[in-house]
Amino acid sequence: MRIKFNKKYALWALALLGIEFLIATVFSRIGFIRGYIGDVLVVILLYCLVLSVVRVRNKSKLIGAIFLFAVLVEVLQYFGVATYLGFTKGSLGY
Repeated sequence: MRIKFNKKYALWALALLGIEFLIATVFSRIGFIRGYIGDVLVVILLYCLVLSVVRVRNKSKLIGAIFLFAVLVEVLQYFGVATYLGFTKGSLGY
């Protein structure tokens, strides 16, 4: 693993970030788009962000790590960990 900027993945990450902002603002009331499509796009965004700054030899390990991270976040959301940490609905951490 070496640090190296990759313009192609950085542009993909910026495009996906723009789509995520669009989903968060325009489609915020449509639960399916924000809840499912947005979550899938965030995983792809994380993949592109990592590859935009790091050269990875084994991309399957990176995919597995990002998948495990996404599953961990979903499990924490299921158990409502944000409320235990003191975040209220509508705050940045919730």
